[in-house]
Amino acid sequence: MSMITGIAEIVLWTRDKQKAVAFYKDLLGLEVISPPELPNVFL
Repeated sequence: MSMITGIAEIVLWTRDKQKAVAFYKDLLGLEVISPPELPNVFL
């Protein structure tokens, strides 16, 4: 069986962007890498 070695891109749609970003930053330790002027958030 093959193991996953990485992820290139995943798109998630959410009703509450602030809560979703906090979840992925605080729980999983991801960091925001998108410029603040963009409406979307890239982690």
